[in-house]
Amino acid sequence: HGSKTSSDEYFIKKINPIYSIISVGKNNRYNHPSIETLNSIKNTKVFRTDKDGTISFKINRNVLDVETYEP
Repeated sequence: HGSKTSSDEYFIKKINPIYSIISVGKNNRYNHPSIETLNSIKNTKVFRTDKDGTISFKINRNVLDVETYEP
């Protein structure tokens, strides 16, 4: 959801993700995702349900295919 406490920066650095997914509603009352969360994942490919819609990760024979479907 992207709150400032949802993903500790130490955790993000430790796992060193390639992709990040934020499941968040458009114009939500909490103003998620927070700038702190976005900064902590800035070196990843970020997918957001409020902007990208449905996000599908498919793995076939060690090949990753990512598809998004407009909200």
